[in-house]
Amino acid sequence: MTRPRFLVVDDDELVQRALGRVVRRYGEMVTAAALREALPLVSDGSAWNAFLFDVQLPDGSGLDLLAKARVTHPVTPAMILTGSNEDAAANAAYDLRAQYVIKPVVTGRIEQFLRDATRDKSISLVLQAWRIRYGLSEAEADLLARTALGESRRAIAAARDTSAETIKKQIAHLLGKTGDDSLHSAAERLLRDAVGV
Repeated sequence: MTRPRFLVVDDDELVQRALGRVVRRYGEMVTAAALREALPLVSDGSAWNAFLFDVQLPDGSGLDLLAKARVTHPVTPAMILTGSNEDAAANAAYDLRAQYVIKPVVTGRIEQFLRDATRDKSISLVLQAWRIRYGLSEAEADLLARTALGESRRAIAAARDTSAETIKKQIAHLLGKTGDDSLHSAAERLLRDAVGV
């Protein structure tokens, strides 16, 4: 069984060290201090159990990094860390399906996040395999993942700021690729595959 892997992106060396003391108990920690260092790590198809990104990076935002990571890792658990509470950033984190946590973070909260992340790995891995096997687009994979996680079509359309008609077309394309009778049956099959991982 492969050891869990976690990507920590924060330009503060003290924060990296503090997180390292907790994260390394649960698996391997890979670090980056800037957007330019982290982008290749989330774009190369590597499997990650979770992301922990700081909002303020020297060359950009951890939220922008997570948005790019969601292309190849639509359901990987993510935690956004920040030193200030900003409504826009909190809303962006929510839209990217990430926890939004203000520093200093209680160790127990990080530990719970890591425990949950190692349990959720199977869905993420199966979804990545499905993207390759069926040639699913980012939007189709995201739709499938959100459905498997219990979101309704209406909630998905609202979160994506798109129409119900667009969602309907994406479902038709997805089902044409997977051969399933309905989005619900595709999501159930994804979850059954995940249980077998």
